[in-house]
Amino acid sequence: MSGKLKLSPFTIYLIVIVIAVYAIWFIFFQDVIQFILENAISTDTGERDPFTGLIGIFFLPGLGVLAILGITALILFLREKIKEKN
Repeated sequence: MSGKLKLSPFTIYLIVIVIAVYAIWFIFFQDVIQFILENAISTDTGERDPFTGLIGIFFLPGLGVLAILGITALILFLREKIKEKN
């Protein structure tokens, strides 16, 4: 007896947005990623801060995901307000 995993439409939307944003980030913004990593590992002083590099690499697309979700929520909110007026 295997129970089916039921995902809400929002969960599916969130998964698709996260996968799409991170795929676009890692495919098309490799120069930015390289710049972040080069600055995280300084060759002049020998200091290494990989935590800063990882935060930069994974946090920036996370902000993109939040921005897309915020814009989508705003559009849906305005759509409902327009429906209420009509």
